Amino acid sequence: MPAVDNLDFLNTNTLRNYPIKEGKTRVSTNGVFTIPNDFIVDMQLAATYDPEVRFYISRISNFEDSISIEISDNENVLVGSFLIIPSNHWQYKDYFLTPTEEYVGTNGIITITGLKTIKAVPSGSFSFSLETAELEARVSVPSQKSVNRLVFINNNGNSFFTTGDVRIVARSNIRFKLDEEDSNTVIIDVGNGLGLNTECDGPTKCIKTINGIPPDEDSNFTLDFSDCATLTPIPANTGLLLEDICCKPCMGCNDIEELTTRLMTTENGLVALRQYYSDLERLFTDFKTTQTYSCDCPPES
Repeated sequence: MPAVDNLDFLNTNTLRNYPIKEGKTRVSTNGVFTIPNDFIVDMQLAATYDPEVRFYISRISNFEDSISIEISDNENVLVGSFLIIPSNHWQYKDYFLTPTEEYVGTNGIITITGLKTIKAVPSGSFSFSLETAELEARVSVPSQKSVNRLVFINNNGNSFFTTGDVRIVARSNIRFKLDEEDSNTVIIDVGNGLGLNTECDGPTKCIKTINGIPPDEDSNFTLDFSDCATLTPIPANTGLLLEDICCKPCMGCNDIEELTTRLMTTENGLVALRQYYSDLERLFTDFKTTQTYSCDCPPES
């Protein structure tokens, strides 16, 4: 009876394309680099629930101090990469996938044999296509359809995402409620009375109107003054101080006209008084001159 040699799974894979599909050339797009059969001996990838998505080795960067293997899907979207450090490698060592943001939550594992063959081929970074380095279908493990991640985007464009068990907490003015008609629908209620706004009833009274005038739609009230009025906070922060910095007279045009008329009348009276004084002084001078006048007769000749 002839002897039968039965190699184990990993040893057998060193002699064939697996995990790359049978019949694929494993040659880079520039025709320089060929992936050795005894380099990758096993791989598993849990990236999607869709069994129609196909994956392939899209790039291998072969350098002295590191070797990286990139995996992409049939739409040329990068799934993730494996990083191998030759100084810390041993035969049949397992490496885990580092996923990209497009495939958050993806899990992957790859098994590498010795690095003697890969170090014998050209070094550098080499690209591959789906036609030359597609992975076997059994490499991809379809997962159940579920939410892979939650992405939150603010109105300023900033965003962040979370994966796994995500807790969304209702804070002020927010309330979650499960839809009674659809158990897969969660209703988010937003409104007054849910914890954000403080009611005006009770010990904390608020100003609703000033002289019967309400605020605008944003609850803002505008106080507008002339250029001589200033508003400054009271040191105790309990109100505003209105101050007139120009010291303008508090009278109108009619009051100023009456005051001007009275000043003109007073001025006319002063002029008349001066004229009377001048006439009286002149009469006094004439009287004094007459009183002291000497009328002696000239001597006889």
